[in-house]
Amino acid sequence: MIYASQNQNHFGVWRLARLNDWRTINILLIILTALLFVGYIAVNNSAAEDGFKVRALEKRMAELQNQKRQLDMDMLNRQAMETVEARAQELGFVPVSQVDYLTTGQGAVAMR
Repeated sequence: MIYASQNQNHFGVWRLARLNDWRTINILLIILTALLFVGYIAVNNSAAEDGFKVRALEKRMAELQNQKRQLDMDMLNRQAMETVEARAQELGFVPVSQVDYLTTGQGAVAMR
């Protein structure tokens, strides 16, 4: 009978330890789930923030492309023959009616 009572106590302690183990496991699972949820929220927040940054950079890129297009058009306008002639007259240049070319007797430009 002594053995029976010791076995009963032993099983009772084992059952109590098993319940404590389940409680511990459940608490750890709850904590792990909460940590995973917080991590998931942090990752989603970071992804959303990166999306806003990308959108802002795309908008800036479009603005710069428009500005480049306008500058290209301005450059083409400034390089137009009429513009160049008008600017040359402003600087005091005069139109040339006859061009004289200099010729050298040798085919080489530089001497050795």
